[in-house]
Amino acid sequence: MSDNDALKIKESDIARYIHRLVQDATSYLEETTGDRERAWNYYRGDMSEDLPVNQAGRSKAVSRDLRNIVKKLMPSIMRTIFGGEKIVEYLPRSQEDEEMAEQATDYVNCVLMPEESIEDEIYDAIMDALIIKTGILKWSAYQYTQNQISTYENISEPDLLGLIDSDSEILEHETTEETDPNILLMYPDAMRHSLTLRTKVEETKPCIECINRGDFLINEGATSIEDAVIVGERSFLTRSELISMGYDKKQVGDLAQSDNLSSGQEEVSGDYTSDQYEAMNATQTVEVYEVYVKIDLDDDGIAELYRVVYGERGAEKGLGAAGYVILGQELVSEAPY
Repeated sequence: MSDNDALKIKESDIARYIHRLVQDATSYLEETTGDRERAWNYYRGDMSEDLPVNQAGRSKAVSRDLRNIVKKLMPSIMRTIFGGEKIVEYLPRSQEDEEMAEQATDYVNCVLMPEESIEDEIYDAIMDALIIKTGILKWSAYQYTQNQISTYENISEPDLLGLIDSDSEILEHETTEETDPNILLMYPDAMRHSLTLRTKVEETKPCIECINRGDFLINEGATSIEDAVIVGERSFLTRSELISMGYDKKQVGDLAQSDNLSSGQEEVSGDYTSDQYEAMNATQTVEVYEVYVKIDLDDDGIAELYRVVYGERGAEKGLGAAGYVILGQELVSEAPY
């Protein structure tokens, strides 16, 4: 058996083990689905399940005390968190950390807070906590690769050389004669250029987001996120979004299309050219799990915390690694929830 075969078997074992944990956490989540839906119905004043509107002799009046109390509490809670000049302040552990702590404090309060809608996310998490007993916040930094399209008209040869690099691709290009004598003195064969340029731009976007409780996974019996064997979330993303986040294009293409199709989407089937298929395939929605799981991969008897991103393999792609595709796997210090 080759090293590659051993690696595939090990990855297969990891995927099966993690998916069993996800299934257990999903079953635990589904046990409380009814309670969460009922709580939201009470908040909206919908008592149809408990007091059928057509039941003879029963009052149709509904008290909205829960909604009124929550609406009354929210401004006070939000003022407690956001009422001061600084939402958060980092404290240095030593004298050498003072400058870094000050920069971190300024960055969060002056950059992240106004630019990333953090107040709205915290508001949603507090609402969830008041109504369905659990509000989940996640902090993270996503890395994206985007294609930026730029158009340039009548630029010189030196300017063109400054624009082109290994991440750029010229889509359209027209040339005319150069008339600037200074440029012709340096570049006798110079031309003027009009072009459309596609450039890959990498961006890191830090954010805090409220996670839907119906998508949040944690194992039954966990008393906190820190002691959970597995914690994470289920997401529905397009293949294009996953590739822009840096995941391998071929692996993303192996993922099964989600049954949770958004409006206007349909399964890609039928006779299409390869270009048409690629275009439609990029906007397909797939179901992906991002989980933080304690597992002993180095066989030292101690379970470490790993971040694993995976999804199910499409049936038409073959079983491969036990029917799952692991998009990413890394050792981490904590779960960001």
